[in-house]
Amino acid sequence: MTTTSRVLNRQDAVILDIRPPEAFAAGHIPGAIAVYPETAPTWEAAFADCALPADVPCVVVDAGYTKTRAVRAVRHLQSRATTVAYLNGGMAAWDHAGMPV
Repeated sequence: MTTTSRVLNRQDAVILDIRPPEAFAAGHIPGAIAVYPETAPTWEAAFADCALPADVPCVVVDAGYTKTRAVRAVRHLQSRATTVAYLNGGMAAWDHAGMPV
């Protein structure tokens, strides 16, 4: 993994929000793609629709209270993406920093 700020600063970075649908609907990072692993038959199926090219960096965003889901997503995506980062603190930290939603 690399630093999240470096990945977020790339114009082609993809932000994958793995929070539940209602949390995503309540507010998310502009341009983020919603991925719902819990509603898919498998994690592989949940991320299959993302169609990430190997050279596109991505950032995984969760609620920020526990890293369990984010770590699992990062591990899964490391085999599919060159650069994968986790937004430390998740949406809680993003909101706290006053970043746009």
